[in-house]
Amino acid sequence: MNFFLSLPAAIKDCFAVNLLKESLEQQGHRTSTNDRTGNTIKLVIDTSVVPDPEGYRLGQEGHTIHIIGGSANGLKFGVLSLMEHVQSSDSPAIAHPREECPDLPFRAFKCNLPWDSYRLGEAMRANVETCRDPRFWTALLDHLARCRFNALTLWNLHPFPYMVQCPDFPEASPFTSEEMAEWHKLWSHIFTEASYRGIQTYIIWWNIFVPDGFREKYGSTPKVPLHLAGIGDDRPVVKDYTRQCIEQLIETYPELTGIGVSLGERMGKMSPQARQDWVEDVVFPVLRTASRPVKFIHRAPFTTDPAILRSSVEKADLPGETIVEMKFNWSHGHSSPNLCMTHNAERGKDRDVKLLPRDYWEPAPKSYKMAWMVRNEDFFVLRWGQPEFIRQHIRTNGHPYVAGYFVGSEGYIPALELAVSPEHPNRNWTYAFERQWLFTFAWGRLLYNNSTSDDVFVRELARRYGPRAAPLLFEGLSLGSRMPLRLASFYAGTWDYSLYSEGFLAPFSSVGPFDTESNLISVEDLMAHDTLDDSLMSIKEYVKWKLTRATEEARQTTPLQLADDLVADARRIEQIVAELEALEGVSNKAFAFECTDIAMWGDLSRYFAEKLRGATALLL
Repeated sequence: MNFFLSLPAAIKDCFAVNLLKESLEQQGHRTSTNDRTGNTIKLVIDTSVVPDPEGYRLGQEGHTIHIIGGSANGLKFGVLSLMEHVQSSDSPAIAHPREECPDLPFRAFKCNLPWDSYRLGEAMRANVETCRDPRFWTALLDHLARCRFNALTLWNLHPFPYMVQCPDFPEASPFTSEEMAEWHKLWSHIFTEASYRGIQTYIIWWNIFVPDGFREKYGSTPKVPLHLAGIGDDRPVVKDYTRQCIEQLIETYPELTGIGVSLGERMGKMSPQARQDWVEDVVFPVLRTASRPVKFIHRAPFTTDPAILRSSVEKADLPGETIVEMKFNWSHGHSSPNLCMTHNAERGKDRDVKLLPRDYWEPAPKSYKMAWMVRNEDFFVLRWGQPEFIRQHIRTNGHPYVAGYFVGSEGYIPALELAVSPEHPNRNWTYAFERQWLFTFAWGRLLYNNSTSDDVFVRELARRYGPRAAPLLFEGLSLGSRMPLRLASFYAGTWDYSLYSEGFLAPFSSVGPFDTESNLISVEDLMAHDTLDDSLMSIKEYVKWKLTRATEEARQTTPLQLADDLVADARRIEQIVAELEALEGVSNKAFAFECTDIAMWGDLSRYFAEKLRGATALLL
């Protein structure tokens, strides 16, 4: 069958159209943008039909398939939708029209950079080479676009020396002109390829850092073993240098969408007002005088009165959109869909919800929108996908004052594959994000359309592993992926290394009396630790209730009820794995890894359940 592609100028060179062509041709169809014979796939931008820029309408009249978008981005999503239909159907024909518009306008993937990184260690150093390879960024951006993410946020302590050279501060650059040209080529590739896919890009940094060359000439906060600690240096020369860095960044990379700041690091002995004054003195003037509108992300400071930020942003009168980012349940967003704490929030003895910094969003702000940061510091090796958790999260927290979400990790970069050796005969992927593809696929698709059905995920699994394996894989992954959510909801963690759910570890102290005695979450830890989510009863609370009010009906989920739920999941997972292992004819080599990961989630579920039961019995 021949298809004539009728394309508007805005989308003639679009990666989604190229993917559609490939999908049609793989099924034996011919595509052309010149030959008008045969069937037609007609793409049109019409804001009167689809007013949302990222929305689309897909349907068919006779031999013509129509894709109408609210913009080039909307058309892109419509083309991707048709491509997925082609991949899962024997015919490109559209039996039933479909229409989608985004539920949330800001859908960002968070990626920390391995140079001048926030966290230190071999995992960071090992990723430098991969993250300097343009092929990685092209592959990641392709994946994010298919997942319906529309923003890539890149985080770094002090990114400027790797991106620009300031005329008035040549000593700040550690690179030769040839080396700088290579860095410029990399950044230009990232921003251009992102723009090509309709993905916004943001550079976000911490404060107040300066490079070694600047420090040697002008002095400044010396390097210290705790590389994030230090007294804030807000001298005029540091402000001038930082302003010029931002100016150069904006002018050098016209396809960079926005910038962002995170206050706190290297701002020791500065008051909350002084920290915000730094933003007003250094960042806001550049944004106001830039040659183009630049969007701005302001991480909600964890050591300040929300009124300081609100007042500052309201009077700034910035030309671009402003988003205030806040960590949802601190570093462990994959826990409860209920907002139980934020970064450094005091919980109080009764964990009064009023202690949340609601003044950021009550009353609803007029000068900015909130965006939740859902961090993942809890599973890096095992495949994860729990769409119903994501749906519930968005339904619960997608308020009118919320622009959207950030999703990603701090110390884990999904670039170099460290979990499976490249020599393993069944490894058929290159990058870490390709192993955890369902994590980003589920988050992105549901942030775009929270009504996306499980059928979409089953079809994607079927495309990879076949129609017989797909429903079982989806059920097994969905059940197994509840285990880390339950652990993080039951065992309250705070900062990054206070909880690692897939390892059943609490390497550093959070809010428990036995935190420093063992990296493994011990029976003693479980007996003494608070829950994150008040809908769950801790073991010590359960024992008190059992001894004093056992005749009353428990209004919270008890530890033993949670254990029963975990065991029920584990039993069903065992059945699913047995059925999967009995299947024949699955050609994708990664299938064995999917099955193993599901089985391991089942084992962890049973382990968690037995530990809950044992700890409860010991304390009673």
